[in-house]
Amino acid sequence: MRRAFFSPPDFTFDRKVEIGNGAFGKVYLGALTDTKTTICVKVSTNASDNTFEKEFELLAKMLGKEGIIQTHGFYDGGSFRYIVLEKADGTLEHLLNVPRHSLGLPMQLSLDLIGDLGNALTVLSELKIAHRDIKPDNILFFPNEKQKEDNFRNIFKLCDFGMGRSVRKMDATFHTAGGTIPYMCN
Repeated sequence: MRRAFFSPPDFTFDRKVEIGNGAFGKVYLGALTDTKTTICVKVSTNASDNTFEKEFELLAKMLGKEGIIQTHGFYDGGSFRYIVLEKADGTLEHLLNVPRHSLGLPMQLSLDLIGDLGNALTVLSELKIAHRDIKPDNILFFPNEKQKEDNFRNIFKLCDFGMGRSVRKMDATFHTAGGTIPYMCN
């Protein structure tokens, strides 16, 4: 790999284990070489498009921020670009499609979601970043195993900043449409 914005540990991934895909690339299951930590590797197949680099730059601004997916690094491998991300257990879309949630999410899960998404939106506002594609598939959940069993809660984080943009003022108007049609506003 030729270039990294900072020096994260090396990683491996298997192109046979695809766990997601979108307009700008595919996501594969991987691992950090030194710690064997399970990760996700987002791969762009369009090396001439700088969308991936811009997405990583936005993620780098939000390192350590609550409610935002965390990155381990960005690599430019010539014909492919890679963003290495922490691995979630699933998406809000998956949670909503679990049969036991057919009448809605349990109260505590809903409160966790609202609190964490509120934190993420606060971070975006403070850093003047417009996500432009918030939808259930772009909200990840992580069980918080560090807390005691009786105080168990899920952690939700916003991901996929491929449509994201830095803005000078939060009331800025975008002149190009972006997002997923069923979730777009007029």
